[in-house]
Amino acid sequence: MSKRKNSEHKSRPLNISQKSPHSLRDPMPNDLAETLKDAIPDDDQRKTVLKAINHSEISHGPLPHPEILRAYGSINPDFPERILVMAENQAAHRQSLEKWTVKFDILSSYIGLFFAFIIVMTTLGGGIYLILSGHNVYGLGSIITALIGATSVFIIGRKYAEKKIISSQQNNKKR
Repeated sequence: MSKRKNSEHKSRPLNISQKSPHSLRDPMPNDLAETLKDAIPDDDQRKTVLKAINHSEISHGPLPHPEILRAYGSINPDFPERILVMAENQAAHRQSLEKWTVKFDILSSYIGLFFAFIIVMTTLGGGIYLILSGHNVYGLGSIITALIGATSVFIIGRKYAEKKIISSQQNNKKR
């Protein structure tokens, strides 16, 4: 079970006087009755639990349940509109932050590519210079080191990106 923020999930209290498809005197649905039989031995208590289950409501998202919104409107007619404006402003703010985060991630990626290119080219150039100067072993070592370093950073970066994508997809499924 995932953690839920109180502001995102509102539950309407149980009102026993409401009419429901199953009154307390009606027989319980068989599948649920069998499940509850071992857990709750008393027949009246099981019927009360079923009544509570039948009337549970959860409101997801930035807005309260419509009945709660109506209750705010009965206090002050401007409250529902103010709540809607507040939710719209919050959504716009969140989208703005996400837009800047994506832009910064793209910029960081290009800057990283640029500096990686400079480092690899400098190391390769130094290796070629060493080979041409007669230091074949050192030059070849420098070139091999540059190529292995660039390849390993590329592979590690790709694995990290895949893990980040999988984590993001799992977080979205939980919502």
